[in-house]
Amino acid sequence: MRLPSVVYTIISLIMLFVGLEEVAWGQILFGWKTPENIAAVNAQNQITLHNFEFFQNHLDLNLFLVSIVLLVLVLWRPSIRWKRTTSLIKNRISSSNFFIPRYFWPLFFCAAFLSYFVATESETGVATNIDQEWAEFLLYLAAGLNLLRTYVLLGDLRPHPSH
Repeated sequence: MRLPSVVYTIISLIMLFVGLEEVAWGQILFGWKTPENIAAVNAQNQITLHNFEFFQNHLDLNLFLVSIVLLVLVLWRPSIRWKRTTSLIKNRISSSNFFIPRYFWPLFFCAAFLSYFVATESETGVATNIDQEWAEFLLYLAAGLNLLRTYVLLGDLRPHPSH
């Protein structure tokens, strides 16, 4: 159980970093002012690393591409089945518990749709740069819901104390 603990700790730290970046390291919550030197090079005038103008153009396109890839993988993922070694195994863990289910496709479609308009800067009446936040939110929502789904599905496999 040591390796899963390390993996989940790393994932948690990465998600903490991403979450703090999304709330601009507390600026949104506490109303801090952005220093002028940072505001001049930040696409959203916030204290964030991922909104520096240099990164922003690459992030917009990459978020669109990631959204498309995830949408394709969710819709057309192969059904992976592991060979059963014996039919008497109780509480067998299905590999499908770890994959994003197909019914999450609307989240990825909406993220890709919004990301397209932001990345190509076409139709500014539909999506502006701030709408990229909604696409990011949809991707994070899908990831969080899938982790919760996996936790619930694997939770049924815990050993029950015998009386």
